[in-house]
Amino acid sequence: MAEEEILKRLPEIQTTVITALLDKKLSREETLGNIIIKRVGWGRRRLDKYLFPFLAFRLASQLHRENPFNLSQAIMANYAGLAALIFKFRFPSVPYLLTMQSGDSPFFFFIRTWWFYPIYRMVYRKADFIQPISNYLSYRAKSYGYKGPIKIVPNGVDLALFQNEIPNEKIISLKRELGIKEDETVIVTASRLVYKNAIDQLILGFHEWQSKTGRNATLLIIGDGNLRKKLEKLAEAIGAKRVIFLGEKQYRDLPQYFKLADVFIRPSRSEGMGNAFIEAMAAGIPVIATPVGGIPDFLEHKVTGFFCEKDNPMSIARAINEILGDNELRRMIVKNAKALVEERYDWEKISGEMNEVYHLKLNP
Repeated sequence: MAEEEILKRLPEIQTTVITALLDKKLSREETLGNIIIKRVGWGRRRLDKYLFPFLAFRLASQLHRENPFNLSQAIMANYAGLAALIFKFRFPSVPYLLTMQSGDSPFFFFIRTWWFYPIYRMVYRKADFIQPISNYLSYRAKSYGYKGPIKIVPNGVDLALFQNEIPNEKIISLKRELGIKEDETVIVTASRLVYKNAIDQLILGFHEWQSKTGRNATLLIIGDGNLRKKLEKLAEAIGAKRVIFLGEKQYRDLPQYFKLADVFIRPSRSEGMGNAFIEAMAAGIPVIATPVGGIPDFLEHKVTGFFCEKDNPMSIARAINEILGDNELRRMIVKNAKALVEERYDWEKISGEMNEVYHLKLNP
């Protein structure tokens, strides 16, 4: 998503993206403007994922011989990073750019990489240039022994999409569809339903706040993941009222759900950056988050949002209560957050910064 947003604004850069097939319904090749997408594998998710570094390297080598690349770029230091590392060993004169986006915890990476740790470190150390999306990921690159140039370029937000006015009739219709009453408080999150995003803590915190205040409220959970069934059972087990799992939604439909909401919350356990936070800020919703990973790059407590404590439902409940109980503070936070997003996180600005990175490596 981020790469497409950037590259479509840089039409002079012709890009070939190699990715895994993962789904047999997808075509093996397609073109989106200046981007050619090539998919490798057999449409068998697990097999394609594990073999991707070797399949991608083989195809990239073939394409490079036919029409030499000026730059290789790996999006995240996982399977793509391994493919780029192998390519770097085979074609050392081609500059290698590593883009870091993953927000998983250090422990998550350790348990998945300890058995080939020296090779995994080389994914970072052999890069000619690293572009993390947050200060947190910049520190991670250095912790793996990288000593080269780094430029932090965050992900952005489509301001036109998230600041677009939603017709009142649409909001009323959506509320009716979801069974939301006019006087009801709406809390929303947009998250993969995985451990790092701590949606279990959000459900517990929402229930704690609702039980203590007696407010009519709905929690909308947008997204899917391997913990969905467990989270649904948790909400049922504690008797949480009005927790609605909406599943995956089209990106273009997110703003209408955000416009329903009074607060956006994601109490992450770890986070590379978190696009959903700045999208909520752009939409004019006050944000509650934890001070982990890349979040402090854009969220300052009681200035551009609210911090709650990690793994502390009571802290979430207190933050909800405070932000809904102080209208002046809420208005100030929304104003500051929107100004920050417009100044720093517009895709047009981000694309310009990435253009500098690309040309730095294209013309060393």
